[in-house]
Amino acid sequence: MDNSLHELGTPYNSERLSHWLDYFKPNEFIVPDYWQDKNKTLVTAKLWSNLQYPKRTTPVAVVQANNVEEAWECYNILKMQGYKKIAFSYGASWYLNQAEKMENDYVTKAYGRYNTVKDFYERGLIEKNDRVHLLGCNIPQEFGWYKDMPFIETIDTSNPVIHGLAGVKYEDYGLTDKLPHKVDKFVGDEKNWDIVMYNVNKFKNINNI
Repeated sequence: MDNSLHELGTPYNSERLSHWLDYFKPNEFIVPDYWQDKNKTLVTAKLWSNLQYPKRTTPVAVVQANNVEEAWECYNILKMQGYKKIAFSYGASWYLNQAEKMENDYVTKAYGRYNTVKDFYERGLIEKNDRVHLLGCNIPQEFGWYKDMPFIETIDTSNPVIHGLAGVKYEDYGLTDKLPHKVDKFVGDEKNWDIVMYNVNKFKNINNI
């Protein structure tokens, strides 16, 4: 269960989030975060870390920052706040500074997130037994790059489905571009369902899932 920041631009109402959290009792819940705002995210994460959750629910906090130094600090503090699982979003603008410029920003950001996570791991901030979630993607083949990082526990993306419903078929390597649609606003064509299934299977293949 997510907090809808990506769709709404701001987290869903806290009282309603609490209501649906108690109603659905999800296995994981992404606590409210604020886009590229480290301080507001940490303050809110601290508040939500003290709440009582359904027995089977793991709260997941999200790293938000304006640069890699803030991201390092945010991850470190979220761990100190007691979060057992932490997520990295896919679209942060500062990822562009963490990789060489590629053919477009989508590819560059994908490498930027990968390089950030890899650097945090190699420098000991992320430990082998940590639990990390990757929120979405710019290009679907990115997930396969993390094969030597055992702490990557889960991922989520609508990429194969949205592109499939739009009639965009994955190449053998994946894609180097991304449709701008958000899943809650997108209306696809059901006639393209065969492409959706092709993309889903290709997604598994290129990421060795």
